[in-house]
Amino acid sequence: MKMKFFTLANIAAMSMCLMACNNTTTSTNNKNNNTKELESTFTEVSSADQTVSDTSTNNTTVSSDTNLDNSTHDKMIKTYQDALNQVINNNILPNGTQLNADGCINPITDNYFSIYDIDNDGLDELIINFIYSDSNQLKIHSVFGYDDKTNELHNELQDYVGITYFNNNEPYVTWENDADTASDELWPYTVYEYNSINDVYDVKYQISAHKVGETVDFLGNKIDPLADTDNAGVVFLVVDKKNNTSTTLSKSAYQTFYNELFDDNIDEITIPYMQMTEDNINSLK
Repeated sequence: MKMKFFTLANIAAMSMCLMACNNTTTSTNNKNNNTKELESTFTEVSSADQTVSDTSTNNTTVSSDTNLDNSTHDKMIKTYQDALNQVINNNILPNGTQLNADGCINPITDNYFSIYDIDNDGLDELIINFIYSDSNQLKIHSVFGYDDKTNELHNELQDYVGITYFNNNEPYVTWENDADTASDELWPYTVYEYNSINDVYDVKYQISAHKVGETVDFLGNKIDPLADTDNAGVVFLVVDKKNNTSTTLSKSAYQTFYNELFDDNIDEITIPYMQMTEDNINSLK
């Protein structure tokens, strides 16, 4: 499926959403009033919605994993509950990241979580979307996997909240700022790919646009101004983190690259989020 990617209108709308802690979400009831759609901080750059469970009518949330026996499953859920309670009580993620909730008028329980098999490995992950903070850099999306041998969690991915997942296990995330790029042409973004051996998401590409005349990006990657064969006044830098290379593309060459990266055979994934309240945490089964 093709997406309209990072237009100025999208970015302007997203930025306005992110500037105010108390204006980032709206919700609407669906047909059966059992779920709500959350307009998150990144719906303006993606058509993927977060679906938020309404536990006022259904106060039990059942994990969907299929590869654990009942005893191990219960241990996993208890570990996820302990981690979530640590978040709402002490503002600390399972990997030790300190969350900045004090500067925001919204309580920490206004943030969102999900127990969902996002990497399609047959086991549910704990997904935390910390969208209410007084700093864009501390608006965090984090995925934690469960190790049934150690009863511990490991961090599969942590980045900015502006993330979209696809069924090819290669999510992209918009950067929290434009890093002095030609963001009027393309807002910079990172593409991840799932590493099934290590059960983590590795950075695949970092992609940004630059005005012709720039020679390096803010990370020191070289930009080839001669790549502007379209005379568009802008070039596109694709940093391949897997192969440790970088390529500068013309506007037309970038469009071809983009069409191959986000082809018609992939679909966006909707994650069923819940508000991070004690009732929702205790309802996990």
